[in-house]
Amino acid sequence: WQNDRTAVVGKNQNIYTELNLEKVKAGGIKIARRITGGGAVYHDLGNLNYSYIGTAAMAGDNSFLRFSEPIISALASLGVSVVLSGRNDLTVDGRKISGAAEHTEAGRTLHHGTLLFDSDLSMLSECLSVDREKLSSKGISSVSSRVTNIKPYLPEINGIAELISAIAKEISKKHGATLHPLPSCPEISKLEEKYSSEGWLYPKRRLVSEYTRSYKRRFPFGSLEVLLSLSGEEIVSADISGDFFEGENFSLLKDAFLGEISELKSRIEHLDLDGYIIGMRAGDLLELFELC
Repeated sequence: WQNDRTAVVGKNQNIYTELNLEKVKAGGIKIARRITGGGAVYHDLGNLNYSYIGTAAMAGDNSFLRFSEPIISALASLGVSVVLSGRNDLTVDGRKISGAAEHTEAGRTLHHGTLLFDSDLSMLSECLSVDREKLSSKGISSVSSRVTNIKPYLPEINGIAELISAIAKEISKKHGATLHPLPSCPEISKLEEKYSSEGWLYPKRRLVSEYTRSYKRRFPFGSLEVLLSLSGEEIVSADISGDFFEGENFSLLKDAFLGEISELKSRIEHLDLDGYIIGMRAGDLLELFELC
């Protein structure tokens, strides 16, 4: 599936720091927020998106590799060597062509990703405000030097339709899937209203300056920023943002920080942090709060 020009942020990202909103709005580019974690991406008609929806059992430690295999195989059949890099990227010659994310809720899993076929990379670079620490961690200087389109590697391909056909063939072979028309669904209009609302796109957040302390760092599981408000020696409120992937108990993490700041280390050490943010360990939070 495809979107026309749209800037998409992850569920827990701060839209004001992740997008160049002035450029996005001036260019008439739509804005969307996913229900999945991960980082901001840019869609246009040169970009192809794919989605898997299945049982919660489909998620897990190897899910990104499992879901990427048909994509990798399809491109290999067309002569392009693709590598799964980091936690959720597909790369060609060390440059990103795809990013994926997933979300599990009520016994169901959504896994989806992008594929840069012939996207406007200059517009992508102008719309996304990628964290400098993220770029430096990958040894690169700019968004444009990190990504590339697939089309230059496919001189025999006439258009994106041929890529879609190759991927559909591999998914069918890998998962025994069959093609059928998508039925109409009255609930879609209600979901469209929800996910295009100001409240979803721009969730109310206090200004960073309104918090007492700010902590931000990049970890292997993603970027994490935690803001704390203190009343005396007690943490009374917290805010969390980043491009991490949520665990099933993420909504409870803010409350886990609350209480006497002198006891924060002890509270962290007793948490099952992977249940809050996938891949996060107690040592990561202790490092973030400089409690090591």
